[in-house]
Amino acid sequence: MKMWFINLSFAALFLLPAHGQSSVIPGSCSEMTPEAGPVKGLQGLNFGSPIKFWNEGDTKVCHPLIISGRGGQIWLWRYAVVDKTLYGSLCTKGEFDGQQEPGNQYGEMEIEIKKIKPNPAGNNFNPIVTGLALPGFTFLSNPSQCNHYVAYWRKGKDNYLFASVFDVKKKVLIKDQATQMQSPATDFPEHLPKPAWSENKVVFNLNYEGNKAIEFVFKKGIK
Repeated sequence: MKMWFINLSFAALFLLPAHGQSSVIPGSCSEMTPEAGPVKGLQGLNFGSPIKFWNEGDTKVCHPLIISGRGGQIWLWRYAVVDKTLYGSLCTKGEFDGQQEPGNQYGEMEIEIKKIKPNPAGNNFNPIVTGLALPGFTFLSNPSQCNHYVAYWRKGKDNYLFASVFDVKKKVLIKDQATQMQSPATDFPEHLPKPAWSENKVVFNLNYEGNKAIEFVFKKGIK
């Protein structure tokens, strides 16, 4: 793997909030879509020019993560910044033998949200990317993030689905409710509706196949 060397510590850049911004960005309850330019909430990090990734009919616009003008090893199609920590879903380049449209990139667009941390080993652009280890997570979980909470569809006993919320700080499920629906037989990762966050609640929409929506209310707000 090719390494880039920089003058300023990658770790330091992750730990510095952007001027005039708190560690939790207002309006970032739902994860943000990258745009070319500075990463909101993390000084010294930027997103590069987008490329459209595609795979079997699914397409997403992905941006390379750039530090001090160099990078391109990590591509993201969504992200969130919480307590000076970067979270995001990755795009991974792949090989394709057939013909593809100019400017498009064949690859995988991960549905999973991962934590992207600085590498304590040195100043090279080689961040550590780790999964959140969400219990019962599958490729159909279709997660969404609000601050340090991740809402997703959890696969439980006998293949039944649960509406779940995981606290990435405490590393524990804080909301978990069974549905009457089993995991559907599909290979489309966004078949189940993405949990929708608002100011003080999250809604799992199951208003089809005879199921009702599940709503979790945070009485003290989402902090």
